[in-house]
Amino acid sequence: MSTSTKPDSGTPFSIAADLQPCRLLELPPDLLDYLVSTDAPTLSFKAKDATDPEAFLTTKHRSYSIRQVHTSNTVYITNPAANSSGTIAVSQCASALECLPTPNRHAESVLRSLLIPVAQPQDVNIRLSDPPSRSYVFAHTPMSHDECDHVWRDLVAFEHDGQSFRPTAAALTGVWKWLLEIAYAHAVNLAIPIQRESIDKMLDGEDEWPRSLVDAIFMKLSESEQESVHLQQQPTLKWVGQNTLESHHQIHPDQPTIETSDFLEAWRDALPEAWRPMASLDMLKGLYKLSAGGKRIEFVRNQSTQAAEATAGAAKPATTATAGKRKWHEKFAAARKQGKPS
Repeated sequence: MSTSTKPDSGTPFSIAADLQPCRLLELPPDLLDYLVSTDAPTLSFKAKDATDPEAFLTTKHRSYSIRQVHTSNTVYITNPAANSSGTIAVSQCASALECLPTPNRHAESVLRSLLIPVAQPQDVNIRLSDPPSRSYVFAHTPMSHDECDHVWRDLVAFEHDGQSFRPTAAALTGVWKWLLEIAYAHAVNLAIPIQRESIDKMLDGEDEWPRSLVDAIFMKLSESEQESVHLQQQPTLKWVGQNTLESHHQIHPDQPTIETSDFLEAWRDALPEAWRPMASLDMLKGLYKLSAGGKRIEFVRNQSTQAAEATAGAAKPATTATAGKRKWHEKFAAARKQGKPS
């Protein structure tokens, strides 16, 4: 043990011969407040997998990246000396861990990558050897539970038979049209609040698309109400328009542009009748580009979305749709000649 003292200079200080390793963790004020709150807080250390060089500390609501910070200063952890006055250094810290609030862009891409893409109804019949459940996806996404839940809803992700899926724009366009046709057949107007029992009744026996996907769509687009579903007009208009345009890009990758007038017609046809006049390109700013003097339109995606969606068309095991599914485009062909679903 070494000792350093000066006459009349204060408390004696000594350094133990066998310094113990330690690491300091620096917490931002909001995280410290969370830890000392009266509610029993829960913290989790998360990473995508064991090989991920990035680690995150998460609460239920927020995520913090953990960064190692080195210092040129000598930092000791001390205890009162056992057999004499003064203090003794029992550990030396060469670096500290710093927690910083982190944007969830990286975590969003991780969560997306863990979901199975669905382009057609039969894709949900594919079984993986290690199926990713919703709880598995959340546990392996370096993001807080609430942030995972927000991204899950935004992607219209859903769980079916223990597996987690992410519908492509083509799938969302297909299931939305299917919903419109069923609603029309049951005289249900999607432009006004709908009692949940009415939704249950109109979907009774319908299995072309999983009910969990339908619920995920309503959860994304509707206001939070216990007894009814009330689709928000502007978000729904934009969502349907974006999916309609993007699905053309997915289905026809070699012909990314479409006649602007044809796109607008397809978009309006996919809306409840009362909302059709409100569809306007102004709602899709930043999501398209025009060519040929505005006569043709093309979906514009960012690079991260493009990389993620590239897997949507990957080869999948051949599957067949469940027998007995109702073909509404055939069953209600006569009805559509008289008027489109509203």
